[in-house]
Amino acid sequence: MMKLEQLQIQATALCCMLMLITSASAMPLFTQAPLDEGDGLQSVAFDDIDFADDFILTSDAIVNGVRFFGSFFDDGVSTESTDAFRIRIFDTLDGSGSINADETPTVTRTSTSFFDIVGAPIFQFDATLADLLLNTGATYFLSIDYIFDAIDAEFFLLQSNETGTTFFSEFGDPFEEDFSGIGDLAFTILGEEAATTIPEPGTITLFGLGFMLLRRRQTRLNG
Repeated sequence: MMKLEQLQIQATALCCMLMLITSASAMPLFTQAPLDEGDGLQSVAFDDIDFADDFILTSDAIVNGVRFFGSFFDDGVSTESTDAFRIRIFDTLDGSGSINADETPTVTRTSTSFFDIVGAPIFQFDATLADLLLNTGATYFLSIDYIFDAIDAEFFLLQSNETGTTFFSEFGDPFEEDFSGIGDLAFTILGEEAATTIPEPGTITLFGLGFMLLRRRQTRLNG
């Protein structure tokens, strides 16, 4: 029968190993930076027109957040409004349903020093999503709609400083290429790479020393 001391040593070693397998903090997985004094695309849920922008990840990842930027047509009305958005991620442009489970996540708003093309202040919005595994190399499409709760509160997604293609869908039809000339939208996909985190060399060294001390104690106890 295994001695109590041996069980304690093995349990301690197992705890040390588990501590090394830790999840990384949410980090940017894909970014299109905001353009100061840039133009925007109106994005309001009741308009039956959805805009989406494509993105591709460089590694398999757990997506758990989105950061985006935008302005309001009448900020005097919307400032006191609830920041409610419908955020959807698609893996196809055929108009089928989104692949993320939570389409109306919690969103926080932060002021920035940017303004849009008509001088309206730009805000940064951070949304927390339910964990969603996305694959490297696959093309996904992000759609963000403002759910307004104030009269005449219209929201515009800010364009990024990169030239690209956005897509739009009307009345639930398949998405088509948008020819407005706006280009890519400003947003960041946040999350964690799906691969196991590799401990830093210093952490490995400490673990090795601790294990050696435990082995020495086991030998002394057995002696």
